[in-house]
Amino acid sequence: MKLMLRNVRLSFPNIWRPDVVKGRQGEKEGKPTYNCNVLIPHADPQIALINKAIEDVVADKWKEKAPLMLQEIRAKDRVPLHNGDFKADYDGYAGMYFLTARSETKPLIVGLVPWQVDDNGQPMRDAKGKLIPNELQETDGRPYGGCYVNLNIDIYAYTNPVNGVTAGLKGIQFVGDGDAFAGGPPADPEEFDDLSTPAGAGPDLSSMM
Repeated sequence: MKLMLRNVRLSFPNIWRPDVVKGRQGEKEGKPTYNCNVLIPHADPQIALINKAIEDVVADKWKEKAPLMLQEIRAKDRVPLHNGDFKADYDGYAGMYFLTARSETKPLIVGLVPWQVDDNGQPMRDAKGKLIPNELQETDGRPYGGCYVNLNIDIYAYTNPVNGVTAGLKGIQFVGDGDAFAGGPPADPEEFDDLSTPAGAGPDLSSMM
């Protein structure tokens, strides 16, 4: 079941190259994936939409057994939505829910304008008539941990190796800046001095050696 979560805060983004996530015991397990968390306030109405999607995919998967299956997978925390208060020592998690999404396929990552435009500001399309995405690159410095994004996910139930519900990571749209978590955006070039001229070359340290 596809959902678009809007204006949520990005955390622990492994979105440029796949990585193996840590299990409950802190050991890395499973296949490498592109993955991230997003933080959502407890009072955000999107929480109800996520929970409804979880209930719907469980009902579709297990039919008359759905109530018991839902109880089991929630008790064993095999759902993508978690209470951030249990990880309050992490930056930004207190007072939030966090949703984990992952995919073995690289997600689409786009900017404020999600498609390319021509010189007249009109959306550009490929030979099949599809919009050409305005993809961001890692060197753009966005999105980063602490910024705000729209998150495109696919919630579905699984049975192997255990029963549960997960969120597939489909796409990320950078929405706006936020206070960066550790490992946030890189420095801006304006923060450095111009060393191409003697005036900008800084002090002569040779006499101090």
